[in-house]
Amino acid sequence: MKTNNETERTVKNDPVRGRLREVSPYSCGDILQRITDAFVVNGGFDTGWRGKIKNLRLTETDSGDRSNMWHHSLDGAVGPEEQVYLIFEDANVNGAKYRIYEIYPSELSDLLDETDGLGEFYIVSREFRWLIFVTNDKKVFCSGEIHIK
Repeated sequence: MKTNNETERTVKNDPVRGRLREVSPYSCGDILQRITDAFVVNGGFDTGWRGKIKNLRLTETDSGDRSNMWHHSLDGAVGPEEQVYLIFEDANVNGAKYRIYEIYPSELSDLLDETDGLGEFYIVSREFRWLIFVTNDKKVFCSGEIHIK
């Protein structure tokens, strides 16, 4: 399982850095509240989302075949010019903290191909129509208006 520090190093790595734009801390609260309103039951973003996402459905478990992974279908599901939010959650006894990035689906797919995973993370449409949750053990769950292969 990747620790939060390992994930942070992966995300900040030189080849990756140009692909991501970290969302301003001033915008994070509004984004997190909109995600909570759209997808979360029994609590807010301050207590963590794990186990609280509405209508979560298992889509895929990582088969290890990098050429046929779920994230390769994101471009078709989202559109190549539409950025998505990539969100890392650090939930602990003091509440949850989040790091939010904007990235294009093709760049996210490349990032996932080039790394050994990013630990646990969320991908959310900028219109808050759908959410993808990827667990530490590489199970992929969806909620909302998205269907990936």
